[in-house]
Amino acid sequence: MMTRMSTTKEINAVLKWLKDGSIHCVIGTHRLLSPDIKFRNLGLVVVDEEHKFGVADKEKIMHLKAGVDTLALSATPIPRSLNLALSGVKNFSILSTPPHGKKPIHTAVARYDQTIVKRAIEEELARGWKVFFVHNTIKTLPILKKEIESLVPKAKVVITNGQLPSDELEDRIMEFKLGMHNVLLTTTVIENGINFLDTNTIIIDEAEDFWLAQLHQLRGRVGRSDVQSYCFLKTASRGPTAIERLQALETEQRGMKLAEIDLQLRGSGD
Repeated sequence: MMTRMSTTKEINAVLKWLKDGSIHCVIGTHRLLSPDIKFRNLGLVVVDEEHKFGVADKEKIMHLKAGVDTLALSATPIPRSLNLALSGVKNFSILSTPPHGKKPIHTAVARYDQTIVKRAIEEELARGWKVFFVHNTIKTLPILKKEIESLVPKAKVVITNGQLPSDELEDRIMEFKLGMHNVLLTTTVIENGINFLDTNTIIIDEAEDFWLAQLHQLRGRVGRSDVQSYCFLKTASRGPTAIERLQALETEQRGMKLAEIDLQLRGSGD
């Protein structure tokens, strides 16, 4: 494994093993696209969460995988990738059968209201589960933390965001996972890779500021087991495009269909 949380000693060891071919598989973040990565005999590249890679990263992947079999995975393909697939430039397959026992995530769009927030958190804690609360403005997270703790005295809130040192970020998420906190107040740093079976409500603040694909990814942080899960999209916008985007999430659970709607709303071009 290779990530930004790996130590220098661990990274140097993996670099050596990749170069001399003594390991068969490496799993990592964007770190694997760094120029110091040398593969002895690369045969397969798997790109998970393909929508998270920008144009510069895609160019590095193209260079990395020249002449190599490649499989790209995404719950919500970005417009460029989706257009390449639909036009036949890339082969693509859809996995549309949900895991056994998985229930659709109940999704509701509403204007921000303290009463709704209070009820949503209280009911989830009463079920014995935990809550994600996504608010993507770092400087106002402490203010919102005090508001939640005032509304719900039983709420034990911890804040996470991508500007925290990696060790502290990991510690806070692990504390939440172990039950030391029951509300994770966070930015979109949890968008990928978070899989907690005991967290089954997510509240997304200012949801009009996100595009469909990102909202679908955030919603997917809950409903990881056979327990009914809930997603509340809080919005202050009355703009027709924003409302159309959010209402699509109320009725649609399939990532591919949402990606198509996303493409239509953004404009597919030629």
